[in-house]
This record gives sequence, structure tokens and C-alpha cells, in this order.
Amino acid sequence: MFEKLRCVLINILLPKNSPKRVGNMRPQWITIHETSLGTEVRPADRDFCWYHKLLHNESTIGYHFLVQARHGEDAVIYQFLETCVSTHHTGNSIGNSTSIGIERLVNVETNFEVAIMAQAKLAATLMHMYDIPIGRVVPHKYWSGKECPARLLAGMYGGWDGFIEKVQYYFDNKDFIEGITMSESNNQQCNLNPLARMIARQRELNGRPHLPLDPKKNRKLVRSDIREIYYFGTKSTKEEISRIKWR
Repeated sequence: MFEKLRCVLINILLPKNSPKRVGNMRPQWITIHETSLGTEVRPADRDFCWYHKLLHNESTIGYHFLVQARHGEDAVIYQFLETCVSTHHTGNSIGNSTSIGIERLVNVETNFEVAIMAQAKLAATLMHMYDIPIGRVVPHKYWSGKECPARLLAGMYGGWDGFIEKVQYYFDNKDFIEGITMSESNNQQCNLNPLARMIARQRELNGRPHLPLDPKKNRKLVRSDIREIYYFGTKSTKEEISRIKWR
């Protein structure tokens, strides 16, 4: 239905003392943004460097990802904050503390079709990582009333419904993006319960934080305890569970 999309992920995490780092969170929503000032505005000067510099000001307003797509090039996704770090991006305290912000860069060079598909693929990846239902992939407008992302809400490029169809397509086809940073720690834990932290620590001690757990050492675990394990590698949590030999 949709073309296979190649996305390049680049991690440019903001410093630990950045005011954009408001707190820790367990992601439950995904919020879609657009950097435009309106459907007809495509400022030539607001390129990646402009927004990267803006993220280093003293404001607490930020976002986790910025998607850039130019004609004739692969989509590039920049990650500025770990997905378990909250930031002010929705204009709503609940949205800020529970959702991951995906911004789409808009300027004269933007290839909107590719950029929107990259946003959809990223949203599908985050749904997979955090078990977020597609009903919790929402526009910025959901939280604050702001007409954002303006083009999708205006019905352009397939509109919001078309965007959700793309998200569902990538999710159903397990076409995900690898390399997303979840938290500052090497074991990538995110508001884990005590048992999950122990398991993550064991992974780290074994020198293989992204591989399945050793079945022989974890036979007493029950499935309900595993639900709180969140990590991202080449295996999903569900696939990991299937590799554990249960009593």
C-alpha cells in the first residue's frame, strides 16, 4: 500500500543540564507536531541548524524528535531527548508528562510526503516499544487546541485519517526504526518496577543488555512481572518473553 521508507536516525541528545529535560516519564501517548506557522508558510531560513540552535536556548519548550525530509534524499530523524524524559511540547501538563513529541521540520526544501511517512513510521515504532494503542497517537491540537500539525488537520497529504492509516500500516508490517535511545542508563530502563530493574541489571552484568534473558536464571519469573520491561533492540518484549522457558 505504501512505499518502503528508508529513515536515518541520528542521536543528538541535549546536555543533561538542558532546561528541556523537565523530568522522567513512562510514555503513554505520542503527539505529532509541525514546525509551520500555517499551511502556506515555508520559511527558507528555518532549517535543521536553526531548530537545533533553538533547542539550546533557556526555554523549557522542546520535543523528542525532529523529522526532516528533502527531495531526492532519505528521511532523517534527529533524536534530542530520550523517550523516557518529559519536556514541554503540548501546552498541557498531562500531555507533557505522558507523551513523546515528534516534530516535522517545515521549510522550502521539505518533501512533505516523505516527511509525513517518516513521522508515521516513527510513531509505529514507538507504539511497538511502549505498547501504545493507535488511539493514543494524537495531534498537538488534542492537548491544547492549537491547529497543529496544520497541514494534516487541513486535509493535506491525506489528512489526519490518512496519517493514521500510514501508522497502522508500518505497525502491522513491523517496519520499525532501530537505534532509539530510551533513557540515560546503558540498560535503557524506563520507570521499571523493582523486578524489571533487577532483570535489566542482570542483562548489563552479562554484557548483553539487548539480548534475551538467560532462561536458566529466570525460570521463576511470571509473565505479569515481565510486562513492565521496556527496552529497545532488535527484539520486541513479546519476542523476548517467548524465549524464556517457563516452569
